[in-house]
Amino acid sequence: MNLHNIWPRSLAQLTSEDVKSLTERDFFELCRLVRQRARKYCSNDQHPKTLVRRLKRLRIHPIITPNIVDATYKENNILTAFVPNRDRKWTAPIKRKQTFSFGLNNFSFIDDPLETMRQLRKIAEAECKLLSGSLNFEDDYIRDIGPYIVLGLMQKDMFQFLRGGTIAFPVQKVIEAVKLRKLLQMKPFDGLQDHKDVWAFPLRERTPGPHNAKPSKAIGFSSVADDLVRTVNEWLGALPSPMELTDGACSYLNKISTEILENAERHGDDRSEQGNWRIAGFMARRLLPDQSESYDCHIAIVNLGITISDNMLSIRTKKRQNDLDQKIKDDLDQYIKLHRQCGISRETLASLYAMQDGVSSLGEGGLGMMDMIEMVAKLGQTDDCKRKPAITIISGNSCIRFHDKYCSFKQNDDLRCQFLNANGSVETSPDLDYILDMEYNFPGTIVTMRFSLDCDEQLRHMNQ
Repeated sequence: MNLHNIWPRSLAQLTSEDVKSLTERDFFELCRLVRQRARKYCSNDQHPKTLVRRLKRLRIHPIITPNIVDATYKENNILTAFVPNRDRKWTAPIKRKQTFSFGLNNFSFIDDPLETMRQLRKIAEAECKLLSGSLNFEDDYIRDIGPYIVLGLMQKDMFQFLRGGTIAFPVQKVIEAVKLRKLLQMKPFDGLQDHKDVWAFPLRERTPGPHNAKPSKAIGFSSVADDLVRTVNEWLGALPSPMELTDGACSYLNKISTEILENAERHGDDRSEQGNWRIAGFMARRLLPDQSESYDCHIAIVNLGITISDNMLSIRTKKRQNDLDQKIKDDLDQYIKLHRQCGISRETLASLYAMQDGVSSLGEGGLGMMDMIEMVAKLGQTDDCKRKPAITIISGNSCIRFHDKYCSFKQNDDLRCQFLNANGSVETSPDLDYILDMEYNFPGTIVTMRFSLDCDEQLRHMNQ
């Protein structure tokens, strides 16, 4: 909310949410105006100070409403993963007094996965004990759509202690266009009139259904994959030199999207194969310092359930193993044994091994990740080193980063591989800047990617 929506109301008409929604600059100006008005109509020098103190209390300590009093604990896999024994640590809102202001800076699994996860955990911890807090999105624009989806999945079961805060206009535009505002529990943005310069692939979500609903899932895969192909064609058509995917590229992108979503659903629940997924994306046109334009694309898929390493390591405990299962198990054991000395956990090594062609916990398929790397590398070809394609995968306590020189693959006979080292060898340890053990365990898998559409580079590639 802006200052002009509040002023010149009387102090009695202002709510805590009104005051907390102001930026620091607008709040400072409101205090000045209230003090000035009080001095004009009151001879008591103490009265203006009393009014300003009341304003500050409104901003820090919200009035306890029935909704706050009645709020109850809700289960949430992400919150519980961040805060073990959350049910015992959760304090009834009526007993809370503390307040705090949170700042989300460089909020991106692609650019800073460790710090971004710390910021999310800090919010999860605060949800157990704070009465109120403001959440300030300090980035000028969205660097990665993935953490916004994760925050939304946390928010849906949180006690709504976050009220107000700052958020840049470009971030507002994307959140509104991608239809994330409701998931993030945000009120309508004042003054937001259009989504100019943002081409959205709005949030789609699949939540578990009854067992007899299984046949309908193929329709869901097909529909979402078709929509994504159409959206990418819209992105290409919006470039200064409009382009479109070839028929072969459309089929390829459709196949990749379907396989990724099917994997997310199948691995979301080990009992019913009725898992869940959320997918969203957007392209934003941005003005660079040299006055040129960039067309930055983002896509993220989040599912909760069985992690990649859990799936891979489960091969070792299968009672009945076919020849392919046995070969994958033996090769995986050898890979973990060979590289454990580099300080990476066996779960994270197993996750990286699972990305290679021909590796699958189901003993079939296993081409999806290299297909995705190939697609992103082709779409995101650019000479701008700051806008090279990037894919980050977080699953359980593992983080795999296909960035920079590793957003490509090595061809080994008929199979593609990317072991995150210079020679692409299974025998060489991975580059520790691109494979990480996370501090906190995420109860599922996040796949988030970013690439830029470069007209000149795409045209050069098409003419080769």
